[in-house]
Amino acid sequence: MKTRTLLVALLCVVISANGQQTLKLMSYNALNYPGSDRTRDGYMATVMQAANPDIIVVQEMLTSTGVSMYLSNILNAAGIGTFTAGTFIDGTTDTENAGFYRA
Repeated sequence: MKTRTLLVALLCVVISANGQQTLKLMSYNALNYPGSDRTRDGYMATVMQAANPDIIVVQEMLTSTGVSMYLSNILNAAGIGTFTAGTFIDGTTDTENAGFYRA
């Protein structure tokens, strides 16, 4: 819920600051990332290249290390620009959400 609130607030700030600029938002389920299978990183990078999002919320992140890996191995390796990760809050559930935005 906190990620959604942050996303809406960020979107409102960006829209009000930039007038009617178009942004592409994406929600993606990474299926317990990072896990042990690194071969799927390439497939996820291909999806990100095709979607070319500006802001992305990724579900089922296991750890803050996974967030860093997703950022470097998938988003920034996809060749669609430089992304930054939002603050990862490791809550009480087994998986969490992570937010990323184009820098």
